[in-house]
Amino acid sequence: MLNIDETLWKEAVRLSGIGEKTAVVRAGLEALVARESARRLAAQGGSEPGIRGIRRRRSPPVVPVYLLVDTSVGGPFPAGRRCTQQIT
Repeated sequence: MLNIDETLWKEAVRLSGIGEKTAVVRAGLEALVARESARRLAAQGGSEPGIRGIRRRRSPPVVPVYLLVDTSVGGPFPAGRRCTQQIT
């Protein structure tokens, strides 16, 4: 048998909408465990000193490609024409 404050009990039932006594007590205990677990994690500063580095997926680096064109000499593409050849 549990000795529970009647006012606190009624407030818990009203706020939770749970009508069954066992379910109200269970929900209260689950909320207490969740709150204290979060409090302990926060007290650790959100860190785990002994943990190994976490591998992350990263995109491969983008390597810029530059095409230098000497416009001082005539080439196979006279001024005003576009190059349609694919450079490999």
